[in-house]
Amino acid sequence: GLSCIMDVLGVLSSHQLAPETVLALAGLAVALAAVLYVLVDAFSYKSIPAIRVPLKDDEAAEQLSAETYTPGVTPPKDKIPCYDPSTMQFLGYAKAMTPAEVKEIVAQGKKASQVWRSSSFQQRRKLLKILLKYIITHQQDICRVSARDSGKTPLEAVLGEIVVTAEKLNWLIREGEQVLKPCQRGAGVMVGALIVPCHQYDTLPIPFS
Repeated sequence: GLSCIMDVLGVLSSHQLAPETVLALAGLAVALAAVLYVLVDAFSYKSIPAIRVPLKDDEAAEQLSAETYTPGVTPPKDKIPCYDPSTMQFLGYAKAMTPAEVKEIVAQGKKASQVWRSSSFQQRRKLLKILLKYIITHQQDICRVSARDSGKTPLEAVLGEIVVTAEKLNWLIREGEQVLKPCQRGAGVMVGALIVPCHQYDTLPIPFS
């Protein structure tokens, strides 16, 4: 850190070296420290498991040769039409799920949450790192699909999908365990000696966004 560099400068100065020599050696020390940090970070990144999510042909294609979507046309009862708002290119149909299918998916999510709530933060941190690695590695694919789905520009996709999500994951990886671990705090003089527990990282009911 900075304190270590200052200590090195103090030691070098005590040996009555020329100021130019001291600065050159200090610069070399900073450069070596930076290289070491990058190498350690690179090896740590490489050790994170990678996941693979296959893309469909139209998701991987940089350009689409699709027909133009015409609003107002009644779609099939069990399908939802999808199109690129920026070009009005028709992207296909998404399945319109029945109430029973929605309830089944919610039930599966609740079942999975029971396993998730028993996991340690070490396990959760590992999963967050895997997700972060995937986002960084496949940011071009994510931006392409996001822009095509929402009509936003590629720059807006980078800022709105990649940067924000990556920073949230990075913050949780660094700070999440400390911030979310169980703790206690006083409730104030008016309620006497009541101690109020706060901050649990157990899972809550499955959210939808």
